Order: sequence, then structure tokens, then C-alpha cells
Amino acid sequence: MFFTGLGMLFIGFPVAFTFGAVAVFFGMAAGII
Repeated sequence: MFFTGLGMLFIGFPVAFTFGAVAVFFGMAAGII
């Protein structure tokens, strides 16, 4: 169970980071427009 959670964290963190970066990018784009 521990390793499963660790694996999910290892996979989920980059995905969440990418999603956050995209959200910030679109937020800036909307601000410029």
C-alpha cells in the first residue's frame, strides 16, 4: 500500500505541476487578452 501511494505520488506530482503551469499560462493569456 505504501509503495502504491508512493508510485501514485511520483506519477501524480508531474501531472499536477504540468496542469498548474498550463492553468497559469492560460490565466496570463486571458489577462493579456
